[in-house]
Amino acid sequence: MDLSYQSIEQSIFQELKEAVILIDKHGKIVCYNQQAKVVAQSQHNRELSMHAHILDVFPKSELMRVLQTKKAEIRKLFRLNDKLSVHVSRFPLLDNAGELLGAAAIIQQDGASAETNWQIDEYIQEGMQTVLQNTSQAFVILNEHGFTILQNPAHEKFLLTLQKDSAAEAVWKQKLEEVCKKTLQTRRMVEEKIRGESIEGSVKCLPNLIDGVLKGCILFIDHNLEQAELRKKLEQSRRIIRALETQSRFKDFTINSARMKMAVQQGKIAADMDYPVFLRGAAGTGKKMLANAIHNDGKRKYQAFTVVDCLKDEEKLADYLGRMSSKDISIHPQGTVYFKNITALPLTQQMQLHQIVLNSQENAAVYRLIVSSDVNVETAMIEGAFQKELYYDLLQTSIHIPALKERKEDIAPLVEEWIQIGNEEYGSCITSIDPAAMEVLQNFPYNNNFKELRASLEHSLAKLDRGTTTLSVSHLAFFANATNNQEESNPETGDKPLSELVEEYEKVIIKKTMAALDGNKTLTAKKLGLSVRNLYYKLEKYQLN
Repeated sequence: MDLSYQSIEQSIFQELKEAVILIDKHGKIVCYNQQAKVVAQSQHNRELSMHAHILDVFPKSELMRVLQTKKAEIRKLFRLNDKLSVHVSRFPLLDNAGELLGAAAIIQQDGASAETNWQIDEYIQEGMQTVLQNTSQAFVILNEHGFTILQNPAHEKFLLTLQKDSAAEAVWKQKLEEVCKKTLQTRRMVEEKIRGESIEGSVKCLPNLIDGVLKGCILFIDHNLEQAELRKKLEQSRRIIRALETQSRFKDFTINSARMKMAVQQGKIAADMDYPVFLRGAAGTGKKMLANAIHNDGKRKYQAFTVVDCLKDEEKLADYLGRMSSKDISIHPQGTVYFKNITALPLTQQMQLHQIVLNSQENAAVYRLIVSSDVNVETAMIEGAFQKELYYDLLQTSIHIPALKERKEDIAPLVEEWIQIGNEEYGSCITSIDPAAMEVLQNFPYNNNFKELRASLEHSLAKLDRGTTTLSVSHLAFFANATNNQEESNPETGDKPLSELVEEYEKVIIKKTMAALDGNKTLTAKKLGLSVRNLYYKLEKYQLN
């Protein structure tokens, strides 16, 4: 085939509405018609001439690619200039043997605008598909029978997340079915919110109408399943952290005093034994802390540490006594069971506990028993309020924890430790303690022991200016007042311990400050020298919300 050959059909070729350009295999123009010259003029007034290279006339021409691929390209959009786009079909020219001779381009201008719009619509449609498939909102398209036609990855993920929570799955599925059914019946949009335990979201269902014919519906789902799952994990983490924070070790005790050193040493010995342990001492001396340390240093440290208050937990107490009395070992509690306020037990339950102790001595129990009392057991026994048999059972491993006033050597390090904690909680900056202030702290009676000392220190720190770095006697006005009046009966306070008075005073101060600042918690925290987090804790504690 001779590309330079001129036939009698040349005149017809010249009159074609489409622009036609032929190039040889080197990219040089060998043939073109009149319309091609017009198109070339639109290309920034470029002249079309024989044997010129196609890229000299059309710098962005893609005919050279066709020479390489030998593949036809039909109706491709090509921008001639800033205002005009055309459609170009490109074809490789081959001889009978399949050898490449050149390439041809057919350029169409008529109808290009409409075709361009079609191309743009197609582009928009493809873009919308991409957006829908990648959106975080779950959606699913259903047919008129409720079967899924199309769903995006977010909906697939939604279904997988639902499988982890059977309760939430049942609620969501029921609601989605109801909304879909209502939309198909009414041919109207239905939107509903979903509420439930750990569930919050909404669903919108649109009828899918094509030329007035109902073809199904489209469901859009907003849910908080992932947030709920994260909140669940967060709460689990918080429980673990709280559990770890409440765990005690022997190294946590401040033991400068000889009496406390003896109590801790006895606890370490008891940790290696299976005998019941009897902890004795006034309220607030740290009996629960020592019981927990014994548990955590023993062979059952990876099992539960259960606290049963014989004064308050009647149902729990009856349950544990029943399980521990049973001959069926499989229902016995695991780990360590700590009975506090043991003298509050009725005599019948004391005899039951006595029998439990005897059985545990004869047969190794799967649990460890620790009991404690705030009152003098000997006095209770003399008055007939405590069984002698149980008393002698518990006396075998008895540990006395001294009151704070009996271990004054420990007060200074305890004060320093709690001031460091208080600095973080209250925003105070105490770095030292005046010797006179320390003397007041060491000589205070502390009827409620640690709880009273800590509450009193917190009360003092809460009132300090941020610029104060030394704790002085003047900051301990509450101590001074209590010391001066400890022999007197105060008609306003009665015989309440200092810790309760501190809490009552703190509650009043917070309430008044909140009222004065119109309930603004941020300003209240700033005024009182508290962190916002600590203020929220106290509002919840004193039920001021």
